[in-house]
Amino acid sequence: MLPGLVSYSSSSSSDEDEAEDQAGLVYSGRPGPVEARRDVGMNPPQAARPLERLARRAGTARELQGRHPAGGRLPLPESVRSMFADEDEKPDDAEDGSQHGGRLRSFAHERGNWATYVYLPYSGDSDFDELVDLVLRRLCDVGLRMSKQEDFHISLSQTVVLRYHWINLFLQTLRERLGSYHRFNCFTNKVKVYTNQERTRTFLGLEATRGQQDLLGLVTEIDGAMQEFQLQTFFKDTSFHMSLAWCVGDLSDRFNQDLINQLQDVVDEFEDSPRLLRIHAEQLVCKTGHKLHPVPLRDT
Repeated sequence: MLPGLVSYSSSSSSDEDEAEDQAGLVYSGRPGPVEARRDVGMNPPQAARPLERLARRAGTARELQGRHPAGGRLPLPESVRSMFADEDEKPDDAEDGSQHGGRLRSFAHERGNWATYVYLPYSGDSDFDELVDLVLRRLCDVGLRMSKQEDFHISLSQTVVLRYHWINLFLQTLRERLGSYHRFNCFTNKVKVYTNQERTRTFLGLEATRGQQDLLGLVTEIDGAMQEFQLQTFFKDTSFHMSLAWCVGDLSDRFNQDLINQLQDVVDEFEDSPRLLRIHAEQLVCKTGHKLHPVPLRDT
């Protein structure tokens, strides 16, 4: 694999295809400072606590149901029940790649399962949009066409499947763990090319060169919350980055070192790029299905 190319896990929900594909990276090169993260230890009694609380609630509900039998009531027809289904649980045509720019989710939608992940958002201004457009035009000059990201962020977790009745408790756990974490700045300015694990998509991103230790601290707390719910933690060998553009297919071999250097020059020479590429981490976002839940960091 060429220098500057890495691969990472793909998405699990069509609603977050472009964003979730950036959920975690696995380096193919030598370990660096970003890879030095230790595994988060899990205390088994504490880790099971949220699930035990849910189990107790379910047991109480079953006990009450036994005391008050339905009395021979007929169940509601599925056609009526579906009228009151949560709008975020509507079935979709996730396996039809033509409806999602050729992207396919890696596991099927199931009612009651919500694709969930945590990220640090970035709101770029018109100058940032101009910088991204310059990068895309440079790619067009060499015959590479990529689509601009619809939103920009740094992923801090894998995409996991969260049951609907776990969401509020998971958010509470996440906020408790991150509530004392201070705000900070990070800087993303190193051009890098990524592919998803299945090598069905290629991404052009800017890797964080400053603030990695703060990002790792956030990941440690997020991993702890994931472990309490027996969910997957983030990758050990991750490259914190913000994706700028993507395309279907593995085009990593088209990004030789000369092209990467040219794109780096575009970024470095853009007026006021240090300001544009600085991300002030004030709050994280936990996305579950279509819903965005803010997770604020502590003001210093």
